[in-house]
Amino acid sequence: MAQIKVLTRTAGRLTTTCAFCGGTGKDPFEIMSKLSKCQVCGGRGKVSLTKPAIECAFCGGTGVERNKRITCMVCRGKGMVTVPKDAVKCPSCDGKGHVHGYYLTCTDCGGTGVVSKEHAALHPEGIEQGAPRDVPRPKTTAAAPSSTSMRWTSSADRKTTVAAPKAAARKKANRNKKANKNKRAKKKKKAKANE
Repeated sequence: MAQIKVLTRTAGRLTTTCAFCGGTGKDPFEIMSKLSKCQVCGGRGKVSLTKPAIECAFCGGTGVERNKRITCMVCRGKGMVTVPKDAVKCPSCDGKGHVHGYYLTCTDCGGTGVVSKEHAALHPEGIEQGAPRDVPRPKTTAAAPSSTSMRWTSSADRKTTVAAPKAAARKKANRNKKANKNKRAKKKKKAKANE
């Protein structure tokens, strides 16, 4: 794969060559045909990112999954990822973007190789890969519904249960059509009056 070149830098945006196709605009693996366009850049040969952006740690800036012919799941084939302004090296994967010994994305940084300073301060030693996050779960006191209450009793019940939401959606769509039609008619009248 070709080296990523920064083409333009504007306020808040960065345009680079597409890492997946190397800036050629053609599918590098010629899966569909030799003339097929690159799926990342759409044949343009360049991609746009929000600043600040760094080289993708997961694929190493190639835009391609290791030992595969598909786009990188972290950078989506661009070769670079947008990161927080206060980014520091991920303590869990040591900035590599993947789990040691496996080629799975790091659960702490999501494969970018960096985390925000606040995150690093909360987890200075990193989060053990595969460990559950400390997410507060809502406490429920109500019993779960029994399996018999969730079963269909007859085909008539099934039809009315499915048909009711469809009918409501149809009515709402018709109301929206009428409202849009009225808005267009008012705009036409206003345009004629202004002429």
